[in-house]
Amino acid sequence: MKKILPFLICTFFASYAFPQDDKAVPYKELQGHLPNKIAGFTATDEPDGQSMSINGMSYSMASQGYLNGTVEMTVSIMDYQGASTLYTAAAMAWTMNMEYEDDEKKVSGFQEGDFQGLIEVGKKYKGVNLTCGFKERYLIQIELQDSDDDDLVKKVLKDLGLDDLP
Repeated sequence: MKKILPFLICTFFASYAFPQDDKAVPYKELQGHLPNKIAGFTATDEPDGQSMSINGMSYSMASQGYLNGTVEMTVSIMDYQGASTLYTAAAMAWTMNMEYEDDEKKVSGFQEGDFQGLIEVGKKYKGVNLTCGFKERYLIQIELQDSDDDDLVKKVLKDLGLDDLP
Protein backbone atom coordinates (compact mmCIF):
# COMPACT_ATOMS: atom_id res chain seq x y z
CA MET A 1 0.00 0.00 0.00
CA LYS A 2 2.86 2.39 0.77
CA LYS A 3 4.11 2.15 -2.82
CA ILE A 4 0.67 2.38 -4.47
CA LEU A 5 -0.38 5.67 -2.87
CA PRO A 6 2.60 7.71 -4.20
CA PHE A 7 2.04 6.17 -7.64
CA LEU A 8 -1.62 7.21 -7.65
CA ILE A 9 -0.77 10.71 -6.47
CA CYS A 10 1.86 11.08 -9.20
CA THR A 11 -0.60 9.75 -11.76
CA PHE A 12 -3.18 12.36 -10.74
CA PHE A 13 -0.69 15.20 -11.04
CA ALA A 14 0.60 13.86 -14.36
CA SER A 15 -2.98 13.88 -15.64
CA TYR A 16 -3.33 17.48 -14.55
CA ALA A 17 0.03 18.58 -15.94
CA PHE A 18 -0.29 16.77 -19.27
CA PRO A 19 -3.84 17.19 -20.57
CA GLN A 20 -5.17 14.89 -23.30
CA ASP A 21 -6.45 16.10 -26.67
CA ASP A 22 -8.97 13.28 -27.12
CA LYS A 23 -12.46 13.64 -25.72
CA ALA A 24 -14.49 11.01 -23.91
CA VAL A 25 -17.76 9.81 -25.46
CA PRO A 26 -20.69 11.91 -24.12
CA TYR A 27 -22.53 10.19 -21.26
CA LYS A 28 -25.80 10.13 -23.24
CA GLU A 29 -24.11 7.94 -25.86
CA LEU A 30 -22.82 5.60 -23.15
CA GLN A 31 -26.36 5.38 -21.73
CA GLY A 32 -27.45 4.00 -25.11
CA HIS A 33 -25.42 0.86 -24.32
CA LEU A 34 -27.41 0.16 -21.14
CA PRO A 35 -30.50 -1.82 -22.20
CA ASN A 36 -33.85 -1.87 -20.37
CA LYS A 37 -33.63 -5.67 -20.04
CA ILE A 38 -30.58 -7.92 -19.89
CA ALA A 39 -29.97 -11.51 -18.75
CA GLY A 40 -33.36 -11.70 -16.98
CA PHE A 41 -32.91 -8.32 -15.23
CA THR A 42 -35.14 -5.27 -15.75
CA ALA A 43 -34.03 -1.65 -15.37
CA THR A 44 -35.31 -0.08 -12.15
CA ASP A 45 -35.18 3.56 -13.30
CA GLU A 46 -33.72 5.81 -15.98
CA PRO A 47 -29.94 5.49 -16.50
CA ASP A 48 -27.65 7.90 -14.68
CA GLY A 49 -24.64 9.62 -16.21
CA GLN A 50 -22.23 12.50 -16.31
CA SER A 51 -19.41 14.00 -18.34
CA MET A 52 -16.56 16.09 -17.01
CA SER A 53 -13.80 18.09 -18.61
CA ILE A 54 -10.98 19.93 -16.85
CA ASN A 55 -7.72 21.30 -18.20
CA GLY A 56 -8.19 19.44 -21.51
CA MET A 57 -8.80 16.11 -19.76
CA SER A 58 -12.25 14.50 -20.14
CA TYR A 59 -14.13 11.63 -18.56
CA SER A 60 -17.67 10.31 -18.87
CA MET A 61 -19.74 7.59 -17.24
CA ALA A 62 -23.19 6.05 -17.40
CA SER A 63 -24.81 3.57 -15.04
CA GLN A 64 -28.06 1.66 -14.73
CA GLY A 65 -29.66 -0.26 -11.88
CA TYR A 66 -31.46 -3.56 -12.53
CA LEU A 67 -33.55 -6.06 -10.57
CA ASN A 68 -34.37 -9.76 -11.01
CA GLY A 69 -36.37 -11.02 -8.04
CA THR A 70 -34.30 -10.14 -4.98
CA VAL A 71 -31.02 -9.86 -6.89
CA GLU A 72 -29.90 -6.30 -7.63
CA MET A 73 -27.40 -5.41 -10.33
CA THR A 74 -25.67 -2.18 -11.32
CA VAL A 75 -23.87 -1.79 -14.65
CA SER A 76 -21.51 1.15 -15.21
CA ILE A 77 -19.54 2.18 -18.30
CA MET A 78 -16.77 4.75 -17.87
CA ASP A 79 -14.80 6.34 -20.71
CA TYR A 80 -11.29 7.51 -19.85
CA GLN A 81 -10.24 8.40 -23.42
CA GLY A 82 -9.41 11.95 -22.44
CA ALA A 83 -7.71 10.84 -19.23
CA SER A 84 -5.52 7.90 -20.26
CA THR A 85 -3.21 8.14 -17.27
CA LEU A 86 -6.21 7.69 -14.95
CA TYR A 87 -7.22 4.60 -16.95
CA THR A 88 -3.68 3.22 -16.62
CA ALA A 89 -3.78 3.66 -12.84
CA ALA A 90 -7.17 1.95 -12.63
CA ALA A 91 -6.04 -0.95 -14.84
CA MET A 92 -2.81 -1.51 -12.92
CA ALA A 93 -4.18 -4.34 -10.73
CA TRP A 94 -5.28 -6.68 -13.52
CA THR A 95 -2.35 -5.97 -15.81
CA MET A 96 -0.17 -7.24 -12.96
CA ASN A 97 -2.25 -10.46 -12.64
CA MET A 98 -3.39 -9.59 -9.12
CA GLU A 99 -5.11 -12.24 -7.01
CA TYR A 100 -6.32 -11.84 -3.44
CA GLU A 101 -8.26 -13.96 -0.97
CA ASP A 102 -9.31 -13.68 2.66
CA ASP A 103 -12.25 -14.86 4.78
CA GLU A 104 -14.62 -12.29 3.24
CA LYS A 105 -13.82 -12.35 -0.50
CA LYS A 106 -11.81 -13.78 -3.33
CA VAL A 107 -10.47 -11.58 -6.14
CA SER A 108 -9.06 -13.06 -9.32
CA GLY A 109 -8.20 -11.93 -12.80
CA PHE A 110 -10.04 -12.91 -15.97
CA GLN A 111 -9.80 -12.40 -19.70
CA GLU A 112 -12.73 -12.83 -22.09
CA GLY A 113 -12.04 -11.75 -25.66
CA ASP A 114 -11.04 -8.08 -25.58
CA PHE A 115 -12.01 -7.69 -21.92
CA GLN A 116 -9.44 -8.03 -19.15
CA GLY A 117 -10.15 -7.38 -15.49
CA LEU A 118 -10.91 -8.62 -12.00
CA ILE A 119 -13.82 -10.47 -10.44
CA GLU A 120 -14.44 -10.15 -6.71
CA VAL A 121 -16.75 -12.79 -5.17
CA GLY A 122 -17.99 -12.27 -1.64
CA LYS A 123 -17.72 -15.18 0.76
CA LYS A 124 -19.24 -13.70 3.90
CA TYR A 125 -21.87 -11.62 2.08
CA LYS A 126 -23.25 -12.73 -1.28
CA GLY A 127 -22.11 -10.42 -4.02
CA VAL A 128 -20.03 -10.26 -7.18
CA ASN A 129 -18.15 -7.29 -8.60
CA LEU A 130 -16.63 -7.46 -12.09
CA THR A 131 -14.36 -4.59 -13.14
CA CYS A 132 -12.65 -4.74 -16.50
CA GLY A 133 -11.03 -2.68 -19.20
CA PHE A 134 -12.01 -2.53 -22.85
CA LYS A 135 -10.21 -0.91 -25.80
CA GLU A 136 -7.68 0.59 -23.37
CA ARG A 137 -10.07 3.43 -22.56
CA TYR A 138 -13.31 2.02 -21.09
CA LEU A 139 -13.83 0.64 -17.61
CA ILE A 140 -16.87 -1.58 -17.23
CA GLN A 141 -18.20 -2.45 -13.78
CA ILE A 142 -20.98 -4.95 -13.07
CA GLU A 143 -22.06 -5.43 -9.46
CA LEU A 144 -24.47 -8.07 -8.17
CA GLN A 145 -25.98 -8.09 -4.69
CA ASP A 146 -27.50 -11.24 -3.16
CA SER A 147 -25.81 -13.50 -5.73
CA ASP A 148 -22.43 -15.19 -6.02
CA ASP A 149 -22.84 -16.14 -9.70
CA ASP A 150 -19.64 -14.93 -11.38
CA ASP A 151 -20.73 -16.54 -14.67
CA LEU A 152 -23.78 -14.24 -14.69
CA VAL A 153 -21.67 -11.05 -14.65
CA LYS A 154 -19.59 -12.44 -17.53
CA LYS A 155 -22.81 -13.15 -19.48
CA VAL A 156 -24.06 -9.62 -18.83
CA LEU A 157 -20.71 -8.25 -20.03
CA LYS A 158 -21.02 -10.17 -23.32
CA ASP A 159 -24.71 -9.23 -23.75
CA LEU A 160 -23.96 -5.50 -23.47
CA GLY A 161 -22.64 -5.57 -27.04
CA LEU A 162 -19.96 -2.94 -26.56
CA ASP A 163 -17.99 -3.71 -29.73
CA ASP A 164 -19.41 -0.67 -31.54
CA LEU A 165 -18.03 1.79 -28.97
CA PRO A 166 -15.36 4.00 -30.59
